[in-house]
Amino acid sequence: MSRRPIAAAFFVVSALLTAVTVGCSPADQSPAWPAKPGLKVLASFAPIQCLVMNVAGDDANVQVLFGDEGPHHIKDNPGHVKLFAGADVVYTNGLGLETRNVKTIQKATSKQVPVVALGDLLPENMRLMGGCDCCKDEDGKEGEHDHEHGDFDPHVWLGIDQAVKMVEAIRDDLQKRDPAHADNYATRATAYIAKLNNVKADGQAMMKDKSEKQFISFHDSLSYFAKNFGLKAPEVIQLVPGQEPTQKQLTSLMDRCEKKKIRVIAIEPQYGSGTSAKAVADALKVKGLSDVQMIVVDPLETTAEGEFNAGWYEAKMRANLEALAKALK
Repeated sequence: MSRRPIAAAFFVVSALLTAVTVGCSPADQSPAWPAKPGLKVLASFAPIQCLVMNVAGDDANVQVLFGDEGPHHIKDNPGHVKLFAGADVVYTNGLGLETRNVKTIQKATSKQVPVVALGDLLPENMRLMGGCDCCKDEDGKEGEHDHEHGDFDPHVWLGIDQAVKMVEAIRDDLQKRDPAHADNYATRATAYIAKLNNVKADGQAMMKDKSEKQFISFHDSLSYFAKNFGLKAPEVIQLVPGQEPTQKQLTSLMDRCEKKKIRVIAIEPQYGSGTSAKAVADALKVKGLSDVQMIVVDPLETTAEGEFNAGWYEAKMRANLEALAKALK
């Protein structure tokens, strides 16, 4: 990935600063926020928003920053700055995932909005090693890049154990910022954590008797999810989210999957089935693997218009578990 020119970066920040200066007066910092009482809480993208909503309830106003973009395909947008400038607090995933973008937006605002990176607050033993591979070439060598990398896999929202810890961190932070509603935040967090733990228990029961424990993931996002349910996702099709692998990478992947007899391929609804995933499936069939299957496993990075609600995270996680339980033997 080539490094973004300094002039271009300066232009983006300058444009964002202009948007804030013109569009957000002290009396009306952000027309995107409703005129009603309560903390204005901004979440970086959909799963973080869902966790926050279930703790905040009606005691805070919750909106999402990167709603239909997801954390891997964020585009510079003055609308982001308006939302950010009107917020009392911003909750992000952290671990280098949206860090560069959030810092850029933060620089363009006229006030210091506190940012809480929930993944960074997780105990180290709950974080898996494995930062972003998006800047490695097909031989595994690191190239240039214009964003931050962490040492840890940032896809923590897909682990139930990690999500529970993030809910606890949201609860604790909201209680400090809004002590008048502290008991309400505690009550909702307890109820939601119970729901999350039920998802985990049900998923573990689904996978308990499976002789197959491995599947191929579309991009490297499902390690926390797999570990929570006694599974493994040791092979990945897209090293860079949204970027198809080279022929050399595909050939190597197919050889490894044949050797390990991995026949279940998890594709993502954001990319569909007409991609390199189908090429892998077809090649594995030619190599003699029986009953090769492609199933949809959603990494919960984006939402379709009209589908989002407080139960979205649970429903998506259960759908992922049911798809895998049906495919794995």
